[in-house]
Amino acid sequence: MSGPHADAPRPLPGESARIADLADNLGAWRIVSGVLLLVGAVVLGLFVRTRALTALDQSVLAWFISVRTPALTAFMQAVTSVFAPRTAILGTLVIGVVIGAATRSWRLGVYIPGTMALSSLATVVVKLGIERIRPAMPERLVVELTASYPSGHTTAAASLAMAAAVVVLAA
Repeated sequence: MSGPHADAPRPLPGESARIADLADNLGAWRIVSGVLLLVGAVVLGLFVRTRALTALDQSVLAWFISVRTPALTAFMQAVTSVFAPRTAILGTLVIGVVIGAATRSWRLGVYIPGTMALSSLATVVVKLGIERIRPAMPERLVVELTASYPSGHTTAAASLAMAAAVVVLAA
């Protein structure tokens, strides 16, 4: 063999077919749409640091505080704790094991926990870049030490819903 790729390792038998199958299953549109969503989150993150949006955010916060009741606060704290990092990790691992066992497919079993892990990683990276501060302590329902945008709880809920929909459609 000669030419620029003479030293390149030869694929194992069937390896190129597996790579082609993976590319077909992933689809370029899924990868492009994921990258576009991530870029959109970053652009939106830069926008949330503007004075106009911060003022709007403060007025929305003031309205929520004005309608806060003990029952609503307890409900929102329960929802918040369900999507807290530790609970979400444990829950998705359990869901993954159950789905893997029920479908006898390790791929479907890993899909939801993998999706949640990747979305959490993306959230952490974007938070480091945006660094949007949280409201003052008296207005918060829970103590969080990271930046407020993007919301880890919202990302976890959306990732779980989308990954679950994909698993249901694939099963």
